[in-house]
Amino acid sequence: MKKYLLTLACALTLALALTASASASDASQELTLRGRLRTGVEAGCWMLVTSGEQKYHIINSRTYSGESWFRDGAEVEAVGETREVMTTCMEGTPFEARTLRPVGGSSSGSTGAPVTNGTPARQRTRVTVNGESIVQAQPDTAVITIAVVTQNVSASEAQAENASRTDAVVRALRAAAGAGAEVKTSGYSLQPQMEYRPNEPPKITSYLARN
Repeated sequence: MKKYLLTLACALTLALALTASASASDASQELTLRGRLRTGVEAGCWMLVTSGEQKYHIINSRTYSGESWFRDGAEVEAVGETREVMTTCMEGTPFEARTLRPVGGSSSGSTGAPVTNGTPARQRTRVTVNGESIVQAQPDTAVITIAVVTQNVSASEAQAENASRTDAVVRALRAAAGAGAEVKTSGYSLQPQMEYRPNEPPKITSYLARN
């Protein structure tokens, strides 16, 4: 009885394995396609559109994207297999091209030699160089902003006092920073300071000078 059960289990396992193998075999189909290259809706997606408007998403398009003839609208012929894979491209049947070559007038000066497994018939040498550089140096510049503010009931006195104090501050800065320092004034303003009371017009109480 045990021997019979073991034989039956082995037979079921073999049947399942053969079914999985047959399903995997049916999932892909070798095709020879002829049509035009089209860019997909998503970035980096390339389609081969046949004369019957059937779309095939070329999942290994990067293998051929360096060819001079590989461009939108080029007429090509591809030999490969459809694949049941998940991609970021939302259109077309996934298709892996074993060979892809231009046909008709799509070569644009290319020899039209097929590309097999990513290697063109005419070998080309490519050199890719990446570099990175970091430069560090001691800082030699500092930007310091200083405001001189004076307030007085008289506008002219507020201006005069501000000018006197600003001059003193500039002299002190130049003495501290040295001969090579650039010291300048900017953004001068004179604004009245208002007092607001209910049922009374605004009243100027003083003037504020800022340099």
